Amino acid sequence: MSRILIAPSRYVQGQGAINEIGLHAARLGAKALLTGGKRALAACAESIQASLKEKNLGCYQEHFNGECSDNEINRLVDIARREGADFIIATGAARSSTPGKRQPIS
Repeated sequence: MSRILIAPSRYVQGQGAINEIGLHAARLGAKALLTGGKRALAACAESIQASLKEKNLGCYQEHFNGECSDNEINRLVDIARREGADFIIATGAARSSTPGKRQPIS
């Protein structure tokens, strides 16, 4: 029986890796939409924003409303477009990070 893993072409992990997100995000564009639940954003938004700023990347932060539905994904994509975001950084557990994987901004 064969198995397949579909994953991003780049996966970075390790102690302090979140502080390097700006380095990796710079390949994606000039501005991010940062989204996640309350706890995830409280835990990492400051580090993410500082790393993006270090690489002269813009960032707009928007709270994820808790349900991964088409309406919520479309809401976040609309905000990303309105704010001129080139990519989405979705933080947190499975439900809150799914919108960052499901819908292209453009």
